[in-house]
Amino acid sequence: MNNHPVVIALWLQVPIVFAGVAHMMFVRYQWLAFLAQPVSLRLFGANKTWRGMLVMPMLTAIAALLMPTMQGSMGWQLSYASWFGCGLLAGSGYIFAELPNSWMKRRMGIAPGTLPQRYARLFIMLDQLDSGLGAGIGWWIGLQCSYWVWCSYVVTFPVTALAVKQLLFWVRWKDCAR
Repeated sequence: MNNHPVVIALWLQVPIVFAGVAHMMFVRYQWLAFLAQPVSLRLFGANKTWRGMLVMPMLTAIAALLMPTMQGSMGWQLSYASWFGCGLLAGSGYIFAELPNSWMKRRMGIAPGTLPQRYARLFIMLDQLDSGLGAGIGWWIGLQCSYWVWCSYVVTFPVTALAVKQLLFWVRWKDCAR
């Protein structure tokens, strides 16, 4: 496998993408519905739930267990437990990095799951960039990857996220999310 920073960054996005798609199944089929309670309706709105806060990091960690199959070409020799821990860090970073954006939108009176009339493109960008930044920080801390891998992750993540979200809309999973 190529060890170019962009290739590594895209490879590290796989567990987050897996977790995001699987999370949509949790939402669509109401799995763990008892956890579908807002963390704080006032601070973050209805879409930031305990289910997402717990499921996204756990699913990312589970998906990260597939990473050792290609780690040798990346220069890492981590145990499954280490990959699981790195996945937890990346998944937690993904979730926690979304909270300031949600908090800001609630302060601006923007309803959960919507975009403002004004600055819509800015918020579309922020919606993709925040979680990529958080997940990238989680991978960076856990794997101690290079600055270039981290930068590549943050730069490419919004494109990956938008592509996956478009796919979820096409298969009618994203429109069922709450």
